[in-house]
Amino acid sequence: MSTNAPGQLLGFGLQFPRALFHLLRCGPGDKVSLEVMGDVSTVSVDDDVIIEEDKSSQISNPISDLSIDLWKTFYNWVNQANSKTIDPDKTKFLLYSNKKGKKGIIDSFNDSKNISEAIANFEKVKSKFKDLNEDHPIKNYIDFLINNESLLLKVIVNFELQTGIGA
Repeated sequence: MSTNAPGQLLGFGLQFPRALFHLLRCGPGDKVSLEVMGDVSTVSVDDDVIIEEDKSSQISNPISDLSIDLWKTFYNWVNQANSKTIDPDKTKFLLYSNKKGKKGIIDSFNDSKNISEAIANFEKVKSKFKDLNEDHPIKNYIDFLINNESLLLKVIVNFELQTGIGA
């Protein structure tokens, strides 16, 4: 039996109340989906999009600076923009976590409300990870994001972090 089953169930189970949250906030004609563009997605009648990824942990912050899930999320969003599946200028990128941790990179991304702030905060990321070992699990994600920086910056400007303490 897998020891990850309770954690996986928590992650999947989190999507249903989050979808309900989006349903309660959306307008007539808007569509909310699970596991289509993200864990939870909303498309408005005006074609504005919210793509939400939900991260959960039973014991610690699931989106710490070295979290594989954190960098894989940004990789996936930039990859969707790169493939033109989504328009990053018309998309709100929402990351929901059930645990709050110490302030980190994700908080600086959340605070980036314009391109200048996004550039400055991503420069800090590049500086922090410039000597990251080639075999580190987040290395390929970081390299991809650096190589697709212009799209990443659009994602960061349209990014929001939400935390449900203890949820």
